[in-house]
Amino acid sequence: MSEANQYVAPAAMQPPPPPPPPRPMSSWRVTLTTVTSVIILTQRQKTIHTGTLEQLESQCHQTFIHNLLFGWWGFPFGLVFTPIALVSNHRALRDLRALVAGAAR
Repeated sequence: MSEANQYVAPAAMQPPPPPPPPRPMSSWRVTLTTVTSVIILTQRQKTIHTGTLEQLESQCHQTFIHNLLFGWWGFPFGLVFTPIALVSNHRALRDLRALVAGAAR
């Protein structure tokens, strides 16, 4: 009987199961439009940003602030391009969040 007991370890003495492997961070890409205007000169620039959802949300927020502060000052195109860029960037962020939510399922 004692020989059989040496092969069976109580549950408390067994090592815990290994933790699951860490989930890889997802990398996403979004294209944002930046508008910079000075009196009669307006520059519209599209840039591609890559990173995690949090990084891209932060970049989109920075671009939003830049467009609000520096996009309106050019006449007439600053007044035209800035609202277009704001809407375009908002849609890009909305689509990105939908993609991330779909991938998390």
